[in-house]
Amino acid sequence: MDLDYKAILTEEIALEGLDGITLQALWVRLENRPNFKMRLDEGSQEFLWRCILSIPDLEFYRLPSPRGVLNPKLPIVIDPESGVTVDFDMGEELYPIKIIQHEGPIIGSCSTYDSRQCVTMEIKADNSGTWPTAKDVTEKYGMSLVMVASQEQRFTALCGDELEPSSLYSLTPVNFCILERIGRSRRVGELSIGDSSLQVFNIQPKSMFYHTLCLIKLGLVKTCSINQQKMIASLNRMMLVNTNRERRVRYQHPNLGRPGRRPHFLDPSKTTRQQHINNFSVLQKIPK
Repeated sequence: MDLDYKAILTEEIALEGLDGITLQALWVRLENRPNFKMRLDEGSQEFLWRCILSIPDLEFYRLPSPRGVLNPKLPIVIDPESGVTVDFDMGEELYPIKIIQHEGPIIGSCSTYDSRQCVTMEIKADNSGTWPTAKDVTEKYGMSLVMVASQEQRFTALCGDELEPSSLYSLTPVNFCILERIGRSRRVGELSIGDSSLQVFNIQPKSMFYHTLCLIKLGLVKTCSINQQKMIASLNRMMLVNTNRERRVRYQHPNLGRPGRRPHFLDPSKTTRQQHINNFSVLQKIPK
């Protein structure tokens, strides 16, 4: 069972990307992970922390300033009668985009890459043979401590066995950072328009289309259509994106993907204000 927990922890840490993950965020990710049934009290957190310390290739960093509290994105809410998306919460933006393009094997986005301090040896090196507890490191570092998975671990968490690690270098840094952000969103996915969406990359929609098309051709993501109801004056096109690994655990609504199901469009003459329905796409994992 210890090995199973190590695999789960490695994946959750890796999915957070090059930015790394705080202990608070890790507990939140585990609480929201499908089929993770362990109750996260102080005792179980200490057990999981010991598992983390025994995972090879993880690095620990102190951020120049504490990171904010992670409130995960909520699954999209869909009207059970019409199958129309009526509400979603994309959460607060905690990961500003800074694409790392140094020579070498490191690819990803991390706004503190050049300013954070590696403290791996402080945490793992102990001549007495004992490691600090989760309570100890929380008291010492607080929300400034992040755990970062290796490049190979992050690539495997995103792509699984579907691509060889060498395929990583066929992706441009921008391609990989888009995939990294999609992976961080877990089951909820990423919108291409709006607050806390793929627009944080400041890429023109046409260019973003070609970047995501590259991921589609590699078999990492796919699209499907759903509808969004909003009180707006014009139609916008949106995209919700999920990594290929998340396809196995993606939030599914019974009205989505039903054969013969047509989108429901409201009759403006029967509403007090004009209501428009926004079509947008979902990039999902391709079933294997």
